[in-house]
Amino acid sequence: MYPKMSVIEKLRNHGWNAKLKRFLERRDYTNYANVFKRLLTHDKSEWLVKTGQLPMFWLMLRNGDRVIRYEHSVKICVRNHYIIKDASIWEDLMDALSYFHKDTHNAHYVCPSDLMKAHDEWVGRKEKKEKQEEEARQWQEKMEQMKRDEEARKMYDDERSEFKKLSFGDGTITFHVLQDVEEFAEEGQAMKHCVFANRYYDLKCHPDSLILSARDADNKRVETVEINIKTFDVIQSRGKCNQDTALH
Repeated sequence: MYPKMSVIEKLRNHGWNAKLKRFLERRDYTNYANVFKRLLTHDKSEWLVKTGQLPMFWLMLRNGDRVIRYEHSVKICVRNHYIIKDASIWEDLMDALSYFHKDTHNAHYVCPSDLMKAHDEWVGRKEKKEKQEEEARQWQEKMEQMKRDEEARKMYDDERSEFKKLSFGDGTITFHVLQDVEEFAEEGQAMKHCVFANRYYDLKCHPDSLILSARDADNKRVETVEINIKTFDVIQSRGKCNQDTALH
């Protein structure tokens, strides 16, 4: 509470100094007893303070950590006189680099001149890769579900057999009936909509639906069309991500 203080020489020997005090004051941290205890009992905290890695010390202090994450990389920073300005951002960067099996002993990676730019680049890559892996996992789950769904497959094969040869077009667009559950899966994956996920091949759920794939002159998917086989009305026609296309 009192702004002026005097500390014993032992604390100064363990790293306490005016620079650390100002650093803590800027963060409104006044629990000096906790800081003193750390400096006197935890050699890694003392080392961080003495080497000027105060943001890393601050992160450990707040989290109550006793182990430095990526200590080998922090040593590279110290050796290269590189001060980690934002410890949590830096650790996120190390996580991303480790994810891609990059060398976290290499100063090129662990001492970036622009920490935020390096963080955004590598964390962005990691998030993109994780998203792709999650999409692949979900796709695999869908394929496994498809294999388990033999009853719906057989019913579709039997009750839609009379439509399977149906194909028509005008030279600009051609239509064909989705032949089997695998084609529903391919259509849903390519068009990013729910024709497979919502099981339009399951005639117990969609007894009157007939699904056609509309393709252009280059056989590229344009839209997916649902027709009611009782009324022969077009129920819906969906492009990629359920958006209308120029040929809608």
